[in-house]
Amino acid sequence: MMGRYTGIFILVWVSILFTQNVKAQEIHIKDSIRTYNNKRIRINYIGDIALGAWGMTNMVYGGVGSATHNFTDAYPYQVATAFGVLNTGISVIRYAGLIRQLKHRDSYNATMSYYKSDRNFFIGSLVADIAITGGGLALLGSAKSGSADFFQNPGTARAVCIQGLFRLVFDNAMWAAHYHNNSRWYQIVSDMQFIGTGVSFRYSIGGRSKVGF
Repeated sequence: MMGRYTGIFILVWVSILFTQNVKAQEIHIKDSIRTYNNKRIRINYIGDIALGAWGMTNMVYGGVGSATHNFTDAYPYQVATAFGVLNTGISVIRYAGLIRQLKHRDSYNATMSYYKSDRNFFIGSLVADIAITGGGLALLGSAKSGSADFFQNPGTARAVCIQGLFRLVFDNAMWAAHYHNNSRWYQIVSDMQFIGTGVSFRYSIGGRSKVGF
């Protein structure tokens, strides 16, 4: 009889320890995902502010330059204005998206979706940056001094190169910042899936190690 009660006591004690361990793991997982998302959002926030500042600076610079210069001399300022509008628009759209993401910092599915969205955005941006910079260099190679043609004017070519090079440096810096963040946290959100119901959850851990970005 005593052995039966001892066995029941041990079983209850082990169950309590297991339950507490499950609670600790669940909190750890959610905290890890939240920490990852907080850092990811902060990286994007700083990047969007910097891109928006660059865009607005170009809009002002280009607007003033276009208004105070005539004909071919205004070409570089027109390029600056166009890229300023583009970059400012991108930063505003992405900033609005960050505000929505703050509501889903503990969600595994949302985290993976935002991770993939960031990855695809910067891959696309880097491809576009290379194309813009290469196009500017091609224009510069065929430019004719004093040409009245917009695309054959050296000022136009130099302005396109400057815009392309800035975005190339900027997007590479953003990629590097995300890579550093994801190399530490991506394993958690990539290989672990859980469904929380009270203090219990179901999870699976993949056998391969992955690094984001």
